[in-house]
Parts: sequence; structure tokens; C-alpha cells
Amino acid sequence: MLEDASSSPNARPRVVSFEPQRASDPKQPVGPTHPGEPTRSGGPARLRGPRGLRTHPRAVGERWQLRLSDGSCFSVSPEGLRIAGIDPRELAPEAELDPGLIERLLAGDRVVQARDKAVELLARRAHSLGELRQKLLRRAFDSRSVEEALTLLSERGYLDDRGFARQWVEQRLERHPEGQPALAAGLRRRGLSREIVEEVLADSCPPEIQRRSAAVLLERLSRRAMAAGRSPDRDELRRVLQRRGFPSSLVLELLRGSFWEGRGVSGQAGESKDAGAVGPDGEYGSG
Repeated sequence: MLEDASSSPNARPRVVSFEPQRASDPKQPVGPTHPGEPTRSGGPARLRGPRGLRTHPRAVGERWQLRLSDGSCFSVSPEGLRIAGIDPRELAPEAELDPGLIERLLAGDRVVQARDKAVELLARRAHSLGELRQKLLRRAFDSRSVEEALTLLSERGYLDDRGFARQWVEQRLERHPEGQPALAAGLRRRGLSREIVEEVLADSCPPEIQRRSAAVLLERLSRRAMAAGRSPDRDELRRVLQRRGFPSSLVLELLRGSFWEGRGVSGQAGESKDAGAVGPDGEYGSG
């Protein structure tokens, strides 16, 4: 009597079924599972199915469930198969799978999951490549999957550090005017390289833009002081602008110029006075 090959300890698992998960089934196992293991729900990935899966119309944009003869079950995406370089025909029923192919399959799907999480984060707001990398690593994705996912997004135009930096500087100058040193520190905290920071600031924050931003900030602070029933104080304003990173020469030039004519400003630029009206965050009139 011949021994059943599936009972041999060295036998490779065979494919029992490889079928699309239906969108009507809200809860399907994601990743490898075995009988009795807990599973987590996973919705269909909005991806285009590979060529070999077109025989199932509903497979396009859905995840696929792979069941093996050893009782294990995998939920994979068509995109994960493409990344892993696996032809769907290799997963036909009764096909024997070697451990290397299974590992490639899982590795490809880990990349897809990391990429999908990155897209989810990008939908909330723009990110630099460095920011996304740190967030994905904190979510326990392995470094290889993260790097491959970020490469995919960069190739498709979802990630552009220079574009992100320009947008961030423009929005920052509009909402929270500050000088180049403060802007550079903010960009570096967001994972931008020194080269990109210097390039973007040279283009997006030249001297004339920096002067305009300082003047806008002075206008806002003086109006805030007058709304509180106080005359704007030059020394207090000077300290606030310098904390925001504006050059001292520019601040003194604005405070001594025609900007203040008719405003009833107290104090003289450059004098030392108690900054009693400057709040703990450096905002004038916040106290």
C-alpha cells in the first residue's frame, strides 16, 4: 500500500483552494492563519488584480484567500503577488508550494500592507518620506517592507520631499510667520535632508519674503496689543520677532521705520525693558 504523500514530514503543502474574497464578506483573515488562531478583519484592497486572475471578474480590487493542505490559510492581495514575482498560476489547486515561495508571498503582502498604511496617512495630510518611514516603523512594519513600500509610492509620485517642503514653508509663513532658522529647524524635524532644506528656503524664503513675513507678524502683534487696550511696545515686539528667528537687523529696521508712524508705539527699539506682556510661549499680548 502506498503511503499518502501528504502525511510525510517532508511533504510540501498543496494548494486546496485559491479564491477571491467577496466584498460581501466583511470579515476575512488577513495574513497567515491556522485553525484556532485569532484573526483580524481586513477589507478588500482597492488594487487591480494581476493578469492571471481575470477569469474571476470580482477578483479585481479584492483580496484572495489561499488554503493549503496543512490547514494553513493566507489572505493575499494581487499586488502582493506582483511584488513577490509570483504567477497566480503557481497557486492552482493541487500545486505543491515550497517554503521559499510562501515566504515570498508573505513578504510581498507585507509590502502592500505597509504601503496601504502609508496611503492612509497621506490621505490625512502630506508627509515627508522621513516622517512616513518613522510612523510605519513605529507601527511594527519591518524595515525592508517599509523601504519597498516607500519606493513604490515615490515612483508613483505620492512622495516628493521638495514639494512637501515648499508647501510646508508656504503654509507656515501664512499661519505662523517666522525666520529662516526656525523654518529650517521645523523642516529638519520632519525628516528633510539639509540639502533639501537649504534649497527650498533659498527659493521659498528669500530676503524680500522674510521681510514681508516679519512685517505681517508685527502688524498682527500690534493689533492684538491695541485690541487689549495697550500700546504696542517696541522692545517686547523685538524680542518676539527674534524668538521667531527673524534677523536682528531686519527687526530693528522695521521697528525704526515708517511702519510705526501714527501707531502710538511706546519704548525705543534696542532699549532694555521688562517684557511683562509677552506670554510664556513668546507670543506678544498673550499674558
